[in-house]
Amino acid sequence: MTYTTQKVGNRLQKKYLGLMAVAKPQYRPTVSNLHRKLSAGFPQHIKHLLSKRKRELFPGLLEPFASKQDIYRKAGQLADEWRLILSEKGSKRVVGGLWNDFCRIHNLGSLKMPALNKLGYPGYWHGVLRRKLRKASFIYSLLAEGADQYVPISYLKYALSLRRRGVYLTRYGELTYSQAQAYRQYMRCCQYYARSLGVADLAEKRGLSPYAISITPMPKYQMHGSHWEGETPEQVSSLLTQAYRKFTDSMRHAGIDLDCIRVVEPQESGTPHLHLLLFTNDIAKVMPALKDAFMNKVEVSGSTGIHCQNAYDVGGEIRYMLKTLWGKLKYDAEYADEIMAWGEEGAHRRFGITSTTHKFPSVEIWELARKGKFQVEHHKICSKHLREDVRINEAKINTTNDRMNAAAKSGDYAAFCLAYWDATASDQQLKQDLLKSLTSSTFSACSQLRLIYQEDYTYRVSNASPVFETALEVSNSNGHDHSTMAISDSS
Repeated sequence: MTYTTQKVGNRLQKKYLGLMAVAKPQYRPTVSNLHRKLSAGFPQHIKHLLSKRKRELFPGLLEPFASKQDIYRKAGQLADEWRLILSEKGSKRVVGGLWNDFCRIHNLGSLKMPALNKLGYPGYWHGVLRRKLRKASFIYSLLAEGADQYVPISYLKYALSLRRRGVYLTRYGELTYSQAQAYRQYMRCCQYYARSLGVADLAEKRGLSPYAISITPMPKYQMHGSHWEGETPEQVSSLLTQAYRKFTDSMRHAGIDLDCIRVVEPQESGTPHLHLLLFTNDIAKVMPALKDAFMNKVEVSGSTGIHCQNAYDVGGEIRYMLKTLWGKLKYDAEYADEIMAWGEEGAHRRFGITSTTHKFPSVEIWELARKGKFQVEHHKICSKHLREDVRINEAKINTTNDRMNAAAKSGDYAAFCLAYWDATASDQQLKQDLLKSLTSSTFSACSQLRLIYQEDYTYRVSNASPVFETALEVSNSNGHDHSTMAISDSS
């Protein structure tokens, strides 16, 4: 294809059209043309659902389930166009003005502009198109075919076909991409588990009562039910998240002491629903606010879709809430691939911890300390919140670093939070109330919920076979049942 540049004025739009006036093909597809072609032969109600989402179905003017060859070819075209633009008008100001026009013409949606050196690189555009086509294929398959178990079979096969091939050398040995992804998912869920147990421990020591709440969306959001209106899982998950945010904001403004762990997980039909583990002593005030947020402020659930009960076994409730987040490294279940595929596109930020009275340390700090690399004085956020007597005392800084790193290595998020609060200016009242009846030495001894230890948390594999089919035993020193995990790669 031969490129020509036509400068037709000074307006950015005209500059863009001049720079992008590539040798015009006889037929350039449009979203409307692609939609008419794709929806031909479907019943009228399916055509209507596809029409409402047509802008999302054709990223880069490619159809859902586009082949790898089509993706590579389109990525090369986009990179060539940007190399032309940068050669003609390399100014960052001009390029920034052309970015929105470029995304609109190629139907790429709202993209954050990357560094200029990436724009002419086909690998960057290949990644963008691959992510957007996965989402487009997910939406199309749900609207046109429906999901038998969590996700349509056609989408599952397509998502697996887009995964990278080859073997990668990792700290766990040689792994395929699918095996490495299973490791990452397992490690992520270990982080969720350890933090959840720490939050529950702190709430228990403060005397807060636990409640397990499940929230199911209204019938019009139930996938392929008789009242379904075409909302796909990522849309319903967004509504659940909006309602949850309004609920926690109202609790914060009302001054109600509440800690909460939330998890979004799929039903077998693919419809997301929400699990909450609340810790509060004001449940009589909490439940009306919860129903108001999910039934009135954001109409995502009804009165029959919200269930609340006392949580007598907090550790069991946490394990139940996280059951679909472990991935196939721990549970080599029949539908492990389907659940992982749903998690990639059906919901984002499936796990969260919220408190109305204090702020928990971030995941970034926890991960640094888990590796033994956290230094509170060098962290750009923590260093701003250090108490003055700690800031000027090197011994106290070293003690804080040692306490936080040691707590994180042992998987004790509760002790980790206490060490963090003891050194920062935030949450002083909460810290003092806890420390009145609890010392760091007795905390580990009386902790009933902390089950994660460093050897489990890092999932050390010392004698595993090269194909990673060795069964691994997770030790549990608190008397709970042991769980055996087999590593396999069915993809």
